[in-house]
Amino acid sequence: MKTHSTKLLIRADAGASVGTGHVMRMMAMGQACRKVNGDVTFVCGTLPKGIVSRIEKLGMRVIEIANSNCDSNDARDTADIALAIDPDWIVLDGYRFGDEYQARIRRPNSRLMVVDDFGHAEHVAADLILNQNAYAKPENYGLKVRAADLLLGCRYALLRPEFVRRQASEANHVSAFVEENEVGDTTERATAIELLRATRRTTRKTARRILVTMGGCDEDNWTRRTVEAIGRLKLEGLIVDVVVGAGYRHQQSLMEVKQKIDFELRLHRNVDRISALMNRVDMAVTAGGSTCYELANCGVPGIAIPVADNQNAVVNELSMRGSLEKFDPAGDWANELTKQIRLLIRDPERRRKMAIAGQKIIDGYGATRIARHLVASLIHLRSASMEDAERLLAWRNDPEVRSVSFTHDAITLDHHRGWLKKQLHSPACDIWIAEDRSGIPIGQVRLNYDVQVSKATVSIVLDHTLRARGMGTVLIEKVSRFAFFNEPSLLEIVAQIKPGNVASERAFAKAGFRPIAPTTIEDQIALQYRLLRSEDIVAQQSRRRTA
Repeated sequence: MKTHSTKLLIRADAGASVGTGHVMRMMAMGQACRKVNGDVTFVCGTLPKGIVSRIEKLGMRVIEIANSNCDSNDARDTADIALAIDPDWIVLDGYRFGDEYQARIRRPNSRLMVVDDFGHAEHVAADLILNQNAYAKPENYGLKVRAADLLLGCRYALLRPEFVRRQASEANHVSAFVEENEVGDTTERATAIELLRATRRTTRKTARRILVTMGGCDEDNWTRRTVEAIGRLKLEGLIVDVVVGAGYRHQQSLMEVKQKIDFELRLHRNVDRISALMNRVDMAVTAGGSTCYELANCGVPGIAIPVADNQNAVVNELSMRGSLEKFDPAGDWANELTKQIRLLIRDPERRRKMAIAGQKIIDGYGATRIARHLVASLIHLRSASMEDAERLLAWRNDPEVRSVSFTHDAITLDHHRGWLKKQLHSPACDIWIAEDRSGIPIGQVRLNYDVQVSKATVSIVLDHTLRARGMGTVLIEKVSRFAFFNEPSLLEIVAQIKPGNVASERAFAKAGFRPIAPTTIEDQIALQYRLLRSEDIVAQQSRRRTA
């Protein structure tokens, strides 16, 4: 069975005045989409060659357009490219893509996703709105975007895979920690994770290594200003790692400062794996963009300088949550910045608490969640019928499926038809066939309801050609949102898994299901994973009712 790849066209704004942040975070999303059979094309204005090279090395295409002013001509040129590519999703990331641009770019056969950090448009043409920021809330959008889905908050923070791999490593450490300390229930496990995170990063009494990163372009050269502020500390043995992007144009100015300072300055340009560097420093001084989320993910305490007005909301929220300190660049900024850096260097307890707070906010899987949502939105769930009996039976009798079922024996067609007819007429059961955008069946989903306790038990079977590609988690998330949205009284969904079925455990865990007490099925132990109705589902239902 051949299924179609999911085609994405990403139009990300970039340039000297807006920096490269939009492109960098879209690169993270593109990488995640590639892992679920995505075909990704970037459409941008002229980009630094280093960034183009990085995108292409990751298996994505870059098409540069001459007019990248986010105006009607830009929309026309981008629409022409979309016509040739025929994408499933067009993604816009930039503050200048207003409603007129969105309407021009919209195509009948494509869906439109808009990244909106600050409510910069009404998004009448959009199908999906993404706001990855800690301050994002449904009420920020009111009824303006009631026809669109919303993905809001740090759960969807766009971090690159290097941060996800760090989290995977942490999961291994957590398992070992849990075993060594005989950790029991879910609450104790969560406490163990927090303790582990607190102890993994060594907090020096006096910080000795500082990271300075002010964005890809840093037109106002806050990099130099920060280095000069650190120079006024007159501390021995200090190491300062300065990271600049491909668009940074003040390197000569920075080298002049380097000749005057009395500490070791290490310059890193266009870094590929900044997480490795973050994991070696004691603290950071950063601009107020997406780097704040990366630092939080790595447990790096820091001082954030909102170098643009649109960074204030990010810095304010993360400061309130305790993962960083805000610095006000107004007034006597030079002496005040030096003072604030000195205080944090000398306060190990403050830095330790900031590290723990940051890792509570960001788990590193935001881009993966978004990619799965985009793919899931293209899957159609139709009610099964008796005409599907043979297909459903073939999936059920697949040797791999039988090996992880609570009943191993192959089922006859007559027996299966009788069972299916009974299930289709039961008000306590729903069976759906999942189809891709071309109508090709890719799997089945069944929900059995227990209305007395507002619970449903879920089971899924994927066609063998789609296994080990992340599609199981995609389908689980699809049916979970579908069920919660269409059954207002449903409070929880439970999966029952045979011990040893590691693939299913991972798929449900990735979809947000959490382990609960086991049960028995056919006199066999069954592991159980549960997903509770979330606040975003409730909010979306409320928005749709008012539409």
